[in-house]
Amino acid sequence: MSNYKVGYSPLTSEIYAGSVSKNGLWGKKHLVTDTAIRSVAEFLLDKNITITFSAKGKQYSMKVEELKSEQDVNTEKEKRD
Repeated sequence: MSNYKVGYSPLTSEIYAGSVSKNGLWGKKHLVTDTAIRSVAEFLLDKNITITFSAKGKQYSMKVEELKSEQDVNTEKEKRD
């Protein structure tokens, strides 16, 4: 019996989803990098949350923030000048 897993490969710099056997070997896998990243971003945006995690011995956080349009940036610059 195999389990379903989503994982990052440092060898290919891609995210894959697929089945993994009990001994940890990947079976059939699918490239899901773009879908996975967008799904996480939409989740964070919908829930309006910031997540924190540890990797490589350091702490990180992820949050989705709206980008200002070029017009908004120019208006703010004019107000300061």
